[in-house]
Amino acid sequence: MSHARLAPSKAKVWMNCAASISRAEALPDEPQSGVAWWGTVCHAILERALLRQIHPMDVDVTGIEGILDFDLEEQDEMRRTAAVAYDYAILEGSVVAESPSNPGVLIVRDDCWGTVDITILSHGRLEIVDLKSGKGVLCHPDDPQLKLYALGKLGEHYPGVPENVPDIDVVLTIVQPRYPGEDPIRSTTISAEQLITWGLQEVRAAAARTDAPDAPAHPGDHCREGFCRARYTCPELASAAMSAAQGVFTPVPVPEKDDTLAQRLTMDPATLSEDQIRFILRHMDLIEGWLTSVRRYALSHPTKGYKVVAGRSMRKWKVSDSDIVRYLTELSTKDGEKVSEDMITVKKLLSPAQAEKRLRPNMDVNTWGKVHALITKPPGAPTLAPETDPRPALGNAAEVFSPYETEN
Repeated sequence: MSHARLAPSKAKVWMNCAASISRAEALPDEPQSGVAWWGTVCHAILERALLRQIHPMDVDVTGIEGILDFDLEEQDEMRRTAAVAYDYAILEGSVVAESPSNPGVLIVRDDCWGTVDITILSHGRLEIVDLKSGKGVLCHPDDPQLKLYALGKLGEHYPGVPENVPDIDVVLTIVQPRYPGEDPIRSTTISAEQLITWGLQEVRAAAARTDAPDAPAHPGDHCREGFCRARYTCPELASAAMSAAQGVFTPVPVPEKDDTLAQRLTMDPATLSEDQIRFILRHMDLIEGWLTSVRRYALSHPTKGYKVVAGRSMRKWKVSDSDIVRYLTELSTKDGEKVSEDMITVKKLLSPAQAEKRLRPNMDVNTWGKVHALITKPPGAPTLAPETDPRPALGNAAEVFSPYETEN
């Protein structure tokens, strides 16, 4: 099925940068990346599990398109990823898997529609659950993608919207098990009234801006986080990134010699002023995102002076773990000792999250409470955030972080 021009999955981009639509449409189609294909197959496993009401770790994946492109270890990782969303959704209300959502009906557009991973309906509550299989970009539950999905579902399940606003909570949930250091399930709640107001005002206006022949371009973090197809060749993004990098330092003629630029880019942070450090932190994601985009673009477009080579890899078994265990335990060492399973396997205690998934469904509240009492969640590592971040400050930065040390 073709994608909508104003697809909810790309709303973070087109709602911030109206020019992204026409620029992406002018580019040739690109083959789906391995990471994206991994996610597509993972979603197919989740869909089949929900439709058949069989846990992803047990569901038969035979016939799923692309499943044979991945070895058994990767398929197992897909199953575990899908299982987090399955375990969460199956305990809730009425679950609908992989269903269409058409927010365009409410914002009067025929080019805005998409497919929702999971919709959960219960009394006084509508929940949208979106499985994110990536581990490179942190996704947030208040993303416009989920809001648009919810807007479409409101129109589908509550006739009379937007004139008659239902008195319900709209819950937006991101399931992202593979992103390191974050809770795998994150939710936010808004009212149906707030959601409809957002759609009629902000989304309508943003959609209309994309129709203009001279739609403006606005580069920012959304270029990278929203995977804008035009980010590799966007002159505004390149200009903003270069301006941000150069703005850290005293004005110099551009272009300048490579060695001079290298000296400036390796300045000891201790020599930077507070204004310069603030400037760098404010533009860091923009600069890093643009550099990453250039690197990825160069991987698929020949660049004089560079070549694509194989990266570092790790050895792995050719067949499944069970087959390896069965084969190796039929062998003997040079001393005639039979290879035992203990020689080739390692027992490892389940993590609290894994233990919860395995034990909690089979325990009553009191028994699970005893297990829960053994779990603690230490504070996360200190990280920088703007003052607008809702998390409380840990204290004086100089006391929290170790002193910066230069290499000898």
